[in-house]
Amino acid sequence: MDDLRAHLAERASRTRKHARKNYFAAYALFLIAITSSAAATISVSVGLAKELSAILAAMPGIMLLVNNTLKLEARSRWHWNKAHRLEQLLRELVHEGRDLKEVSRELTNVEKEMEGVWPGFGDFGGASGTTK
Repeated sequence: MDDLRAHLAERASRTRKHARKNYFAAYALFLIAITSSAAATISVSVGLAKELSAILAAMPGIMLLVNNTLKLEARSRWHWNKAHRLEQLLRELVHEGRDLKEVSRELTNVEKEMEGVWPGFGDFGGASGTTK
């Protein structure tokens, strides 16, 4: 039981870290987009170099494209959901006396289910995105 307990605790902790990283990355990109939009407006109004103004003006679109492509917010939600599910299994094992074999089977089910809803990059060339 200690092995599964340690495994669940470690996986939940690691998954929470991934959730936080994706969350902060998404909002960092949004902040860069907003800041560069304002900076582009200011740079044009004060007559800074056209090149600098053009770079600043392009930044919001680039940041939003990166965020939408990487799906950072969706991935953060996916990681939070998985962490909550793992922590639920850990609580059931430790505090509710749930059978070790049942928790192990449920962990397998959680892993399979979560794999099926991973927010990927989308279809490439018509691929279904699922494995059989």
